[in-house]
Amino acid sequence: MGPWLGIIDAILQEDKTRPAKQRHTAKRIFDRLREEHGFTGGYGIVSQYVRRERLRGQEMFVPLAHPAGEAQADFGEALVVIAGVEQKAHYLAFDLPHSDDCFVIAFPAETTEAFLEGHVRAIAYFGGVPICILYDNARIAVAWILGGEERQKTRAFSELKSYYLFASKFGRPAKGNDKGKVEGLVGYARRNFMVPIPRVSSWEELDAQLEAECAVIAPTLVPVKAGDRVKTDRRDAERLARSFRSGDLTAVWVPDAGSEALRDLVRAREAAKQDQLRARHRLSKFLLRTGQRPAPGVKAWTQSYMTWVRQLRFPQVAQESTRLDYLHEVEHMGERVARLEKAITEAIKLASPEIQEVIQGLQALRGIAQISAMTIAAELGNISRLEGARQLMGYSGAVPSENSSGKRKQQGSITKAGNAHLRRIVVEAAWSYRLRPGVGPALRKRQQGVPEEIKEIAWKAQHRLHKRYMRLSAAGKDQRKIITAVGRELLGFVWAIGTKAEAAAKLRMVV
Repeated sequence: MGPWLGIIDAILQEDKTRPAKQRHTAKRIFDRLREEHGFTGGYGIVSQYVRRERLRGQEMFVPLAHPAGEAQADFGEALVVIAGVEQKAHYLAFDLPHSDDCFVIAFPAETTEAFLEGHVRAIAYFGGVPICILYDNARIAVAWILGGEERQKTRAFSELKSYYLFASKFGRPAKGNDKGKVEGLVGYARRNFMVPIPRVSSWEELDAQLEAECAVIAPTLVPVKAGDRVKTDRRDAERLARSFRSGDLTAVWVPDAGSEALRDLVRAREAAKQDQLRARHRLSKFLLRTGQRPAPGVKAWTQSYMTWVRQLRFPQVAQESTRLDYLHEVEHMGERVARLEKAITEAIKLASPEIQEVIQGLQALRGIAQISAMTIAAELGNISRLEGARQLMGYSGAVPSENSSGKRKQQGSITKAGNAHLRRIVVEAAWSYRLRPGVGPALRKRQQGVPEEIKEIAWKAQHRLHKRYMRLSAAGKDQRKIITAVGRELLGFVWAIGTKAEAAAKLRMVV
């Protein structure tokens, strides 16, 4: 085939400029090679080469990486029945490819007002503004296509971007695959949300139904029948529909990019503290084995203690090398923790107003300083999504397990089926409520600038939790169980302060 490959390539290249129905087939290329160029080979080898080259020349797509914070938006159409009248609904779909969260809202017409209101409702539903949104080239957003990625945007769309401060991207004209995630969502919404045709009394009722359909479900909490060994997409869809209708599915909150970043940072600090504890244990146990004791009155890991460890010398070279290595690791872990705590302080300054308000409010509680407040805010995210304090207690896994039936009531240890990082923080903070209620210098400094309403909740927490601790202690309960019970009740005050702080931040942003 070598001498004839160039001829075939030239024919295929020329075909690209011809009408699709007037291009060479593999058979026609084979005939021309025999008639015009004296080709003596078989048809099969020509056909395989032509097919391979045409596939190579087609537009191909690879899976795209979707960074956190990016969104896609597009309009779709479907028939609905509003107040007994069948009409066409234009629904605006938003998709967050990174988390697979979505939002769909319907309007009577695809107008600028619908476009703008859809963005406002979607941002409120997601609880934040996407970093960047990908669109097609609809006239609502694009006045002129200037070539390449340059677009002259409409005035209304430019004002929307200036208000919410998000970036925008636009796909290539007539290339819907550029925003394939939202294109798939538009079709999915039409096939699943709009079949059978919705019959509602108003557009508000239709939007409420669509919003309910957009819940993100926790896969591990989907009920599964024991012994079911058949799994298909159809059976999964039917089971999900039945479970959703009966209320057996658990919707989860999808954190935005900022919340995930803060959570990663506080967990990195927590891991550093654990490594620091291990490093200190290695050094202290080494000194214990070798019979080294500090002077009376020198507390472990204070400045005086570290100075004493640095001045120690061992006669054996191996032991001296061990001391130096353990000491270097302890110092390194201390520097690592300090570096991460400094990063947390800087991250708080750059966090959203809601998170800053929650962190400031939580510090009004006894036993919760900046790092603890930051950890709680990062682990919980949007506290207002929780319906009440009891739900937050269950979310942390601090509620007792139970196996009761009839008149028999049997409770066991806490379930621990929740966020372990949150549970650790509140249990640590609960130890502060052993002491009588009071406001010391450090707590008074943290409460500066905190609204009086939140201060009153924090003061009420001191009285209630201390009274709870004393009552359980008088009953002879185990100390660890008492602290766990106090920590569980402390979560109720965390929920009360968090919801009020988030509401105040939202009100301040509106004003």
